[in-house]
Amino acid sequence: LNCVYSLRYEDWMMTDGYEGYYLFDNAKDCCDMWYPTRTDCPDTGSIVTPDAEDEAWYMGPYQGSNYYFPDFDMNSCARGRDYPAWMGDYGYEKHYLFVEGHECCNRYFPTSSNCPYETEAQHGYYWESYYERLPNSAPLPTIVNETYYPDLGSDTCIKGEDYPDWMIKDDVYKRLY
Repeated sequence: LNCVYSLRYEDWMMTDGYEGYYLFDNAKDCCDMWYPTRTDCPDTGSIVTPDAEDEAWYMGPYQGSNYYFPDFDMNSCARGRDYPAWMGDYGYEKHYLFVEGHECCNRYFPTSSNCPYETEAQHGYYWESYYERLPNSAPLPTIVNETYYPDLGSDTCIKGEDYPDWMIKDDVYKRLY
């Protein structure tokens, strides 16, 4: 741990008065506050959080980019733009989208011999890779949006779409469940 100069700090550091304790205009103020006895402060070569080096969030992501992501149905990582929408949502992308395949595999499937199973970048719209070209009048394919959620009564997780409405009622519950 050390002071660093970077835009890669956690969002909470800017809220509720924390910025005065975590964000500084110069290195000396940070070092004096947090590491007054260190002679190697600030560190000019690292980033704020040790595990952030493999996070796509810090690489300038945007929807539609190709990333490696955990495909839990395949027990491996895939590459593309067809990752579940929630993985690209604010706060989740740091943990689920990766620039390098081995980073995703090491985090989620370290014992898998076929990881990543999908390595080619997707081009065009993501649905072009998975759905045949149909005329505009054709019915749209049915997309199942199943997710894992806790069944609080039986103390286990269930995969499906029939979770209680309150689990998605507001952002706090969505994040927890």
